[in-house]
Amino acid sequence: MNMCQIEKEFVPAVVVDRIIEGDNLIRVWREYRGLTRPQLARLAKISRSTLAQLESGKWQATRKTLEALATALKLEVADLMREAV
Repeated sequence: MNMCQIEKEFVPAVVVDRIIEGDNLIRVWREYRGLTRPQLARLAKISRSTLAQLESGKWQATRKTLEALATALKLEVADLMREAV
C-alpha cells in the first residue's frame, strides 16, 4: 500500500442499519465511536448546542463544520452527508 493511501474502515452492520433507518449520520457515528456530545463538540471545536441542533436535524452543517466533525470522528466528509450514503 502506498504511504499516501488511507485504508478504508469496515462499516459495522449496526451502523449501516441505523443509517438505512434514517438516523442522523453525525449521531450514529458519534455513538459508534463512543463519544458523548460534549466530547465530540470539544474535539470538533463547535458548541454543544450547535451539535445538538445538527443531530436533531434542525440545522444543516456548513462545509467547515462537516470537515471539523469528520476529522474528529476519523471519517471522510462524505461519510456525514446523506446524499453520499
